[in-house]
Amino acid sequence: MAFANFGLPTLLTAVIGASALHAEDYRISTFISQSDTHTKEGLIWFADEVRSVSDGDISFEVFTGGALLPAKSTMQGIADGVAQLGFVYSGYTPSELPVSNALTGMAFVETDPIVLGMSFADFLMHEEIGFNDYRHNGIIPVGGFGTAPSVFICNTEPLTSLGDLKGKRVRFPGSFVSQLGEHLGVVPVNVPAPEIYQALQSGQIDCATIHPSWLNMDGSLAEVSKSVLLMNIAPNFASPAHAYDADFWQGLTTEERQTLLDVAARTMARMEIGYLEPQQRALDMAEAGGIVITEPDSTITEAIAAWVADGVGGMDKVARETHGIDDPEALFTTFRKYLDKWRPIVAALEDRNDEDALTAMIKTHLIDTVDAATYGMN
Repeated sequence: MAFANFGLPTLLTAVIGASALHAEDYRISTFISQSDTHTKEGLIWFADEVRSVSDGDISFEVFTGGALLPAKSTMQGIADGVAQLGFVYSGYTPSELPVSNALTGMAFVETDPIVLGMSFADFLMHEEIGFNDYRHNGIIPVGGFGTAPSVFICNTEPLTSLGDLKGKRVRFPGSFVSQLGEHLGVVPVNVPAPEIYQALQSGQIDCATIHPSWLNMDGSLAEVSKSVLLMNIAPNFASPAHAYDADFWQGLTTEERQTLLDVAARTMARMEIGYLEPQQRALDMAEAGGIVITEPDSTITEAIAAWVADGVGGMDKVARETHGIDDPEALFTTFRKYLDKWRPIVAALEDRNDEDALTAMIKTHLIDTVDAATYGMN
């Protein structure tokens, strides 16, 4: 990527602006609660580690739970400089992030969350079409992650069949996976994660599609739920781990950008462990507390299999007609290259909960392939 040419007045302004920012903490914004894995590991731990590694030269204050920016305004707020870094969930702004949203169906092509997360990070940081999905919105994307597969957490009596699902109002985390919901006969509802508790409590929704740790670890949905249906679908992956304000990123030195990239490697490793390791414990705790855990019967599993076999619910049509992708197959072919790259890399891990091994894998195969002097400088 080429450097932009700055005149002297612009350069001086950039230097002065950067110096002024260094006089105070930078701001990180997330709409997710402080207890969520992305917040705990991806932002709070990251901020603490960056402060330590940089000897305080790069210092972030983390604002959680939408205290600084609400969910659907986070990307615009970062681009406007309200925060210098944050978590941007692509599913909340599908018209602004068409490429990311068009790829969400790949969670049915590849179900390994680590493979998905690292492939998406690689795609964003090396493919122009992926990078520009965010750059056109004033954002520099860094890294990626894959969550645990999602279940239905419900305020209803136990659901097990397609007939049980019919007409139920179910929160889905994005436009594409909502297509599966419609195929299953439910009514998809787009509710930001921090609002799920209230939506279940008030009856606005019957179920929420999210990973089990939101029952009692990353959240407290067990308080307003009666049952869990183990759908085990669609790990979330189509969002960067970190979304930087482009002006902020470009105002840093190469050394500072390298620090952020290096710390991001271990941050992503900690996020993956944080997402995947606690899920069964969360279900066991919920069941011990009276939540009924059920498996979907054959009417549901066969309906999902048919949907996937039929082109993942018409993934190419959705990409073209809903997200405006001119050549969906070219996009999917490009992304599959990264899935093919990361499958053997992840398969070689002896222990997915080994933080050092995960960090080394991400550092070697992702971060070290990015040039801090040029990345995001266009």
